[in-house]
Amino acid sequence: MGNWNITIRGVGCHHNRRADVKDANKAAAEFVQRLKADGHSIVAASFTSGSEDDIADADAYLAGVAAQEKPKEV
Repeated sequence: MGNWNITIRGVGCHHNRRADVKDANKAAAEFVQRLKADGHSIVAASFTSGSEDDIADADAYLAGVAAQEKPKEV
């Protein structure tokens, strides 16, 4: 047990505001939620894609993302 840091760099979709798209920013925040649920203490978490999103409070971040999502296109 001790300090740790995770860094992930990638290319893919993000910030699409569509519920049916698996965006990296949402996946990152969901990972933060899982770490917290598993008992980890998160000191800081962010998603950067030109600008930086603070995802340390993943529940609030995902609620804000969900509020901005457009309905699935048919």
